[in-house]
Order: sequence, then C-alpha cells, then structure tokens
Amino acid sequence: MFTQFIKQQNTKDELGAIRVFQMMTIFLHIFKPESSYLLAALNIFYSKITAPNHNKKEVEYLQYLFPRVLRLTEPNFEHTVEYLPAQYQMMALMCKRQISMPIFFSVGNSIIVRVESTQTFAEIKESVMREVGINTKRIYKDLFGFFEIMNFENEELQESPIDDNRNVWDLLTYWERAKDKFEEGKIKPPLFIMMLKVRYAYECDMAD
Repeated sequence: MFTQFIKQQNTKDELGAIRVFQMMTIFLHIFKPESSYLLAALNIFYSKITAPNHNKKEVEYLQYLFPRVLRLTEPNFEHTVEYLPAQYQMMALMCKRQISMPIFFSVGNSIIVRVESTQTFAEIKESVMREVGINTKRIYKDLFGFFEIMNFENEELQESPIDDNRNVWDLLTYWERAKDKFEEGKIKPPLFIMMLKVRYAYECDMAD
C-alpha cells in the first residue's frame, strides 16, 4: 500500500496529491513499512521540497511527513502503536496538528501539553518536568513516571503505571475504545486521568 501512496502522489492535481499525503500520514502512524521503501520516499520528498518550482501547499505536507518517515528509519526506533487512531486523531493527522491534553499531579494541579503523534511518554516526561520547575539535571528523571488512573462513578480508583516507551496518542485511542465498551454495556465510563508522579517511594535525608 505504501508503494501505491508513493506512486499516486506523483500527480499534477494539487488536491489529489494533498489527499494522498494525508492518507500517507495516517498510514505511517499505524504501520512501519520496510526501510528500503521509507528511504525511497525520503529521496522523493527531498527532491520535491528542494525543487525550484515546487508547490507550496504540497511542500507543507512533505515537510510534515519528512521527519516522521525519517524517524521510522532509525535503527533503535520502536513502533509501538497498537490501535487504529480515533476519528479526532485522524483529523489532527490530516491537518498537521498536535493534540492538547491535561497532565495531572498528585498535589491536585494540572498543565496542558501539546503532543505530536510520534511522541512517547519518555519524550514528553522531561518537558513536563521542566514546565513545573523540576530540575531534570539535578533530579534523576526516571524517579518519575506517568500513571493511568480510572476514576469510577462510585469513587473507586484504579491505577496502573504507563510504559515510558508507549506512544501517547495510542493510549488516548485505547481510552476512546474503553469508553465505547462501557457505554455498550450501559455502564457510565470512568474518568480517565494521566498523572505524573514519583514512581519509586524513597526517604530524603534531612541534610539533602
């Protein structure tokens, strides 16, 4: 399918090419083609971006796609997406947008972060810590981790740690699917919360 996208984007129809790029963006969020096809796509994208008579609207999509394709070619990159994206995520991908979401803390406050479709929890953790004034150079960041908390109507809480290597958007997709299953069973779905807090309990020396 990826080779068909590469073939079909070679058209003089601007709208047709943009639609192909949009579908390619969604496809690459879900699947990882073989490296040889990815490298061929990068070569084509680079040629189009640097062409003197390039189409500006097409180039905007190519500049959005290029780093995503490049990332898939990295030897140590783990493609961890398990679910098809939700409808709002597909729209965000097609429109080259990030997704805004709240991150809560155990003290009760929260911040809003903007997340790219390619980012993992490990990648957003350091920026979130800096945002709230935690010195990541002095404090070992692996002491902190993200937790998934389900708050049910009867005030029951279920908490589980989130793997640092998990794709952030993929967890949001899982939440959407979980809500649908609760509603199918005519049960009010829980409130899903993403919280950053100390992962390992430890005691501080008074002299610290």
